[in-house]
Amino acid sequence: MVLKFLAILGRPASFLLLYRGGRWTLPRFRFDQLMGIAWKVLIPLSIVNVVGVMIVREFNGPLIVLAGGFRGVVRGRRGDQRERPAPSPVCGTCA
Repeated sequence: MVLKFLAILGRPASFLLLYRGGRWTLPRFRFDQLMGIAWKVLIPLSIVNVVGVMIVREFNGPLIVLAGGFRGVVRGRRGDQRERPAPSPVCGTCA
């Protein structure tokens, strides 16, 4: 009974502790600083991400390459590389 009571109180308490700790630790950004981060950092990163996905999809590479840092998974064994099937036609008359 006591263990259940501690569990019921412990979950919200741990959440509040993590939430408040994050609020107290992270800096507050002004609106102009957030816009600067978006234009100077996030938009170029998203463009690089889209180009990277296009390159990997064009050359039928494994999608795990995009995750980065998984060196052992990317190199893998030669038998892991399977060819993708040809896309099916949209309608039955197209061939």
